[in-house]
Amino acid sequence: EHQLFFALKEPNGLVDVNPFNSEREYLIKVDQSKDLIPLRENFDSGFTDWSIVNPAAGENWETTATNYNVSMFFHAFENTTLDDEAWLVSPTLDFSNTTKASVFFDLSYAYRSNTNDRLQVLASIDCGQTYDIVLLNRAGENLKTVDSESSWIPSNENDWTKTYVNLNSLAGEKEVRIAFVFSNDNGNNVFVDNIEFYTSDDPSPPETGKPYVVYMTGVGEFGDFKITFDLETRQDVQLQVVDMIGRTFTEQLLPNTLNQTYSISLTDASTGIYIVRLRLNGSYFATKVYVAK
Repeated sequence: EHQLFFALKEPNGLVDVNPFNSEREYLIKVDQSKDLIPLRENFDSGFTDWSIVNPAAGENWETTATNYNVSMFFHAFENTTLDDEAWLVSPTLDFSNTTKASVFFDLSYAYRSNTNDRLQVLASIDCGQTYDIVLLNRAGENLKTVDSESSWIPSNENDWTKTYVNLNSLAGEKEVRIAFVFSNDNGNNVFVDNIEFYTSDDPSPPETGKPYVVYMTGVGEFGDFKITFDLETRQDVQLQVVDMIGRTFTEQLLPNTLNQTYSISLTDASTGIYIVRLRLNGSYFATKVYVAK
């Protein structure tokens, strides 16, 4: 973290009649952390790869306990410094291996009457030097989850909204950073949690409730299946499909798997039962599928 200080002296060679507005100080953070998508961050185990900074050295994002364990929040309710701006910034993310992308995050904010707090999601494609891409811009009542005239803290699942942001405009880029920027208007506290990046643009991705689920893609598409993962950590997955006498029909490695959905085509297979075998984090799993012709 660095301090950048500017001072204006003797404007046009004249005496400055108001020297109190002639200085400006900024905080700048230089960070080398890198990662790739898919990616999940819930802040429960610290967030060493994410950065927080307030350029004017004011209030900042911080962690606090909520019903989602540990969440990021900005304390705006008692912050009377208008336009105080706090940044929560991802590591440099590699989007080069995907043609589609999106991010979901859980948001909780209580609107306080006659205020206009603002939350923006900004993107940089030059490693964070500039943030010219506005992905989300909500303020005042358009930001709210609920209304409250008292200092807000979420306590149950209904106090949160899952927010979707399409990132297709960033697909193919190698040096992406995503910034959650809150601008204060002395309204109410804002909370962000469970930030999850996908290599797809589906606004309603399948929910598994378990490490993975195998399912047919549609009526009449006999032999075509999909498998959706919901793993705790990103990892390489070994996939194998065999018939009932152990003959391998297909085998492949699924690298950096976290929350992706993969298609499995068995249209060339004969009618019968097949076994989808998976190796996840050193353990083996198996699911039966039926192919009908």
